[in-house]
Amino acid sequence: MRYWVFSTTPENFRIAFENKIWAVDTVSKKNLVSHGDRIVFYVKGTGEFKGAVEISGQWSRVQDMVWKEEVEDHEVYWPWRAATRWLATGRVNAKEVASRLSFVGNKSTWYVYLMGTPANFRREISEADYNLVVSEMQAVGAHLAQVEVPLIGRKGSTSSTIFEPPTTDQTHTEIQYSLIKLGKYGGCEVWVPRADRSRSYSDEKFLGLTLDNLPQLGFGEKTQRIVENIDVLWLRNNLILAAFEIEHTTSIYSGLLRMSDLIAVQPNTRFPLFIVVPEERRGKAKEEMTRPTFESLSPPISKICKVWTYDDLTMAHEEVSKARFPPTWNHENVTRLGEPVRL
Repeated sequence: MRYWVFSTTPENFRIAFENKIWAVDTVSKKNLVSHGDRIVFYVKGTGEFKGAVEISGQWSRVQDMVWKEEVEDHEVYWPWRAATRWLATGRVNAKEVASRLSFVGNKSTWYVYLMGTPANFRREISEADYNLVVSEMQAVGAHLAQVEVPLIGRKGSTSSTIFEPPTTDQTHTEIQYSLIKLGKYGGCEVWVPRADRSRSYSDEKFLGLTLDNLPQLGFGEKTQRIVENIDVLWLRNNLILAAFEIEHTTSIYSGLLRMSDLIAVQPNTRFPLFIVVPEERRGKAKEEMTRPTFESLSPPISKICKVWTYDDLTMAHEEVSKARFPPTWNHENVTRLGEPVRL
């Protein structure tokens, strides 16, 4: 028996709970997590561990669309599915418990270890860490109740603390924070849109991490307005080193439209552009970038814009934050990040 942490969205956590299933997107992940293994779920945007399951069935390949992104995009992203047995539910503040978890190597960047599928950079966790999280769940789970959740296969319903009324999804903020910190580790100044500067994550306000004003970059007024609204900019010596659009919601289109607007008004753009997406949306992002609308630009967006997944971002974040001498970001090493649309 092995133990794992998986991160998931609130919507997919509910689906996993109600249907007693879990799923992965690749054969390699299916082979990694075996029948009888146990999983702790970290729910993105909540900062909390909320459940633990045992893989009680064998993995099988499926074609039906169950998960939120699959239903929205009409595409199967997680074709390998297994039945689960729920072992615990509750609400455990991940930041508070991180100092006692051995797999969290750098306590100041605890959140990096909880991103990905599996999290912890696709490494298992110890039985002691698993037991610690589950014991914390059981300690709080018996005392709090907010929403009545129907249980599949049983009559009636049960009170559960793990589901809450809908709130703003904080995954975008988590990823934005990771990009801010990663840029600053490498010696960059960082810009986020003015509307985002009031946000905070891990008790750090974006206000204290980012520029108050975007310097004049030699662009016209229209280009400057477009650039000011890009999710994250890394700057060095008052020049843009890289630009990042985070696409967490249904449509990958909005970030690409902003990037395409930039290319249309500033065709000699020389800094790399990145669309940052969940692992399962990697293919979708590449597909969208090769639409005729974007291919007709000069240069085509697929030539200048790369895809960077949340998993790869968190890997880079962890490597840089642990380095004794973090790299200084420059054009050469920034262009190595992400992956091209066309090989």
